[in-house]
Amino acid sequence: MKEGVKPKSILVGTDVQAFSEVVVCSGATCVCTGNPSAFATLSITTNQKYYISAVDKLIATVEDNQFVSGLSPFQQCKHKKGKNKTCTYQPFGIWNIVGNESTRSIDGRGILTKNGNLRCAKGGVLSIRTSGQVEGVEQNEKCIKGLPCDYREESTPTKKVDLVEHSIQPSAYASKVYDLTLTNLEQLHCGHLVRDNTRALRIQKGDELIFTASTNANEESKNISWSVLYAKGGSSILEDGKTGKTIVLHTAGDQYETFSTKHRAFSWQPQKAGVYIIAVNTTPQLKVQKTYKEAFYYYFEVVDDATITSLQLSVKKEDTLVVGDRVSLVLHSDVKLSSQQINQLCIKVSAKDVHPGNHTAFVFTSKGAQSFKQKGTTLQATFDCVNVNTYQVEVYKNLMRHTAIPTQYFNVGSTSLLAIFPPLESVRIGSRIVFSAMLKSKGIIKPQLIRWFVKVPDGEFFQEHFIKDVTVPLTFSKKGYYVIKCVYAPAGEKKKNLQHTIRVVANALEKVVLLPSSFVSSLKDNKYKIYCNNRVKVILGTTIGYQPPTTEPAYVEVQTRDGSTLFTRIIQCASSPLEKRIIRSKHICTDTEIVWTLSYIKGPKKKIGFGLSIYYTNSKPQPQLKTLRDVKQVMLQNQKEIVVDEVLEPKSTYPIYTQTGRIVLRSNRAQFDFKFEDAGLYQLDVTLNHTTKSYEIECI
Repeated sequence: MKEGVKPKSILVGTDVQAFSEVVVCSGATCVCTGNPSAFATLSITTNQKYYISAVDKLIATVEDNQFVSGLSPFQQCKHKKGKNKTCTYQPFGIWNIVGNESTRSIDGRGILTKNGNLRCAKGGVLSIRTSGQVEGVEQNEKCIKGLPCDYREESTPTKKVDLVEHSIQPSAYASKVYDLTLTNLEQLHCGHLVRDNTRALRIQKGDELIFTASTNANEESKNISWSVLYAKGGSSILEDGKTGKTIVLHTAGDQYETFSTKHRAFSWQPQKAGVYIIAVNTTPQLKVQKTYKEAFYYYFEVVDDATITSLQLSVKKEDTLVVGDRVSLVLHSDVKLSSQQINQLCIKVSAKDVHPGNHTAFVFTSKGAQSFKQKGTTLQATFDCVNVNTYQVEVYKNLMRHTAIPTQYFNVGSTSLLAIFPPLESVRIGSRIVFSAMLKSKGIIKPQLIRWFVKVPDGEFFQEHFIKDVTVPLTFSKKGYYVIKCVYAPAGEKKKNLQHTIRVVANALEKVVLLPSSFVSSLKDNKYKIYCNNRVKVILGTTIGYQPPTTEPAYVEVQTRDGSTLFTRIIQCASSPLEKRIIRSKHICTDTEIVWTLSYIKGPKKKIGFGLSIYYTNSKPQPQLKTLRDVKQVMLQNQKEIVVDEVLEPKSTYPIYTQTGRIVLRSNRAQFDFKFEDAGLYQLDVTLNHTTKSYEIECI
């Protein structure tokens, strides 16, 4: 026992002696299945407070997974692939205590006992060879008769086991933790709870979660703190954890466990259903109120078993397919299904209202010629439409219909059904578009058998168009909803007709969005707060998207002087073939140029001018206009004098400086990246189609 320290016993009750016989302490040795002939001495690092008073040795905890001999404690490893069999020990989390639910803990860490085992990332399984409770000389003399001396029986202390507490030093912990990653995500039976948060997951009970974290390289020998917070299923206590944002929670002692370890990997295997938050921190959070920082915790909803939730088809019941089409069948579950569960399922596709003995059903199973494939939390199959019919899709489990999943239907018709192309949903007022009728089977249409009808906004009846052809040009001159109907009546077949509704709008500027790397915004008041010298993406939001007034490549022009109507082009960029194709094919109605006016309202640069940088990435280099870096320089030169054969860089930054309080730009591009170089209060006015929106930007 250490002098001057009062013993603190945590082992009480009638089973104290029995438990003390299996406690592991300093000096314990371990063996690995990768090399059973080598023994490594366990290093006790997570506990510096509690001792076994009988031998005055530190108690080991389940988090002590390092060895005195260093990175290759077992010398060789038969589990490694390749010629190099050198032991490269990498523990997967903490020791697992087999069949001992009554294991006690110290400072929230379970006490390691002789029946513990530990997994290595290379495939080995470690176990305790000697507990360390007997001094070396005595231990060497205690051989079991009939067994090799490598297997020795240990004598146990005859005195009551007391644990002596010493103070823990704050310097034993790392100063900062940089990240937290769930490394075995792909191997889990999991599903995402929130679309935009990859750290909120639903998993199956018994799945092992393996995490890694990182710290400064010079602090790898120091501890970090892992924590597990639990709440029963249905509880809303931890609901805020789904957001992935920084949260503050009030917890009870029996809900919270903490583990300190020098290793940067941690594993946890939930044994009961409920809600968990697993986090990493520099030191344990011992207060009832605990802060969980964004990106440093995971939220888990643990369920007993995977549950089938829905069946989804790639078509709607009212849609009509044609022979030759394909239908995707997707079976969803809340977490990833196990192999055993998959083998119990099948998806059956059969003709509706036909006696089972008179037709052949298509059955998709986990194996065979017609099989579904597992992808995440889904089972996916594809059905080929080869006959005209109405089909029903059902899910079976263990040869019995899964009544919780409703039967779904789809129709397969003849090959002469119509389609209207392009299938536009919205166009801008004034557009003129050429529509085409086509057979879904891509067969030949007889133009003289086609009739087109149009119903205009607020109209009560369809009016027949004078053109009878496969294609028809239509002009949309009124705002509202147009309905286009195409009728095709081939000889000897039933008349087919198809309707298509198109919304006609006047394109308008609706909002301007700023997306800096770090910002505080209030869209209600059209105000933004950004950081100086940070790249800021400015995006225009319009009713139907921006259509440039010309087909030329994107450009930026700057006003030559205050109040002038003259602009000089300072940036012209290469456009991709895709951009040109879209401009030519959609419609002839276009938007105006965009005018950007940035005014310096308040700050130290009010009277001397300010600076602004524009970022732009070229899709390909090409000869272009020389970039002018200064508004004053633009004013002093004639545009003809500055045209040179200069090749633009793929990525460029264009600084602009002004000696006044305003910079005016105009361009045919609805998105730019800017950098505000000077702190102060700015006003950004954006004008499009004769509409102006103003935003206040505070640069700090």
